[in-house]
Amino acid sequence: MVKIQRGRIPTLTSKRTLCASFVSLFLAVVSGLPIYTLRIKEATEGRELAAIHVNPGELIEVEYVHSMYHVKQREVFSIGSDSRFYLEKVTFGSYAAALYYDAEPSQGLAFEGGFWMVKGAGTNYSVLKFRVSPSTGHVLHIGNQSLDLSYSSQKEGRLIEIWLEKDRRN
Repeated sequence: MVKIQRGRIPTLTSKRTLCASFVSLFLAVVSGLPIYTLRIKEATEGRELAAIHVNPGELIEVEYVHSMYHVKQREVFSIGSDSRFYLEKVTFGSYAAALYYDAEPSQGLAFEGGFWMVKGAGTNYSVLKFRVSPSTGHVLHIGNQSLDLSYSSQKEGRLIEIWLEKDRRN
């Protein structure tokens, strides 16, 4: 413990101690945040495709070609601190596909950047499930990483499951 005497500036050693204390406090606070591993599995065969470390607040996107309307669709989720995915928005390449998704969206339907958009309205999921095939082109985006979910599928209708697993250090 450093004692500060009246009229004296603490020594360099005490400044280092103070700095180390602040760093330790910062690390203790930060390490209290949950950190997850995003797991991706081909459920029909039970084969794990990927495991990616993610943090609460990060966004993930799954984009694909709508199977009926043959237009681009993108679902955007944020990662919650409760091991759940929160739907932020869904964008559609056509008005018809957007109405098929939700004929009366509670947050309304908006046209932005050439796409129709429905906001998520607080919808959340513990597991995301997608039926993929080579023709749907499902791609998962996390930060600067992309994973082609349809590439691993040689057959129509394979089921992909995505969930969050809390890291063991938390």
